[in-house]
Amino acid sequence: MKFWDDEKSITLTRCVVVAALIGSIAMTLGGPWVTAWFIAVAGLRPSTGLTATLLVLGYACAALAIGMLVSLYKFLRRIEKGEVFVPENVAALRRISWCCAGAAVLCLAAVFICYRPFVVLAGWVLSFGLDRLAAAAFPYSTFLYYYWPLLLLLFYLALAWAGAAWERRRPPQA
Repeated sequence: MKFWDDEKSITLTRCVVVAALIGSIAMTLGGPWVTAWFIAVAGLRPSTGLTATLLVLGYACAALAIGMLVSLYKFLRRIEKGEVFVPENVAALRRISWCCAGAAVLCLAAVFICYRPFVVLAGWVLSFGLDRLAAAAFPYSTFLYYYWPLLLLLFYLALAWAGAAWERRRPPQA
């Protein structure tokens, strides 16, 4: 008897998605407090404009995250029922990738406003879209199958280097 199987894996994944959805909703409801905490931790000068901009970006990212997580949950439910190759799954994957792309654009916008970690966050979210693009462009590539993690690691290292260069270029905020 196998201890771990596909059904348990899907169930665990759905539980993690539900936990992430609850966390996203909690962070959305606590948006003003999260923003105030972030401004204090990042050492930024508090201002009404900065707070409002970060709140707008945060709520937009939250809407995308919640939409993505709901689509992912429905996708996993269909997979659990054995409905793998159906048009609804294609639409769900497309919706998930567009939500990730939208979040990446919003995080890149936040880079110009306040803080370098958004570069890493934007890159991480963008890598989901790159993964989908690579799979579509090279559907049967053995090279990509084996070397995709290495390519993503190089992508992250380039992002970290770009973030460090950006931080050195900007004068420190007091």
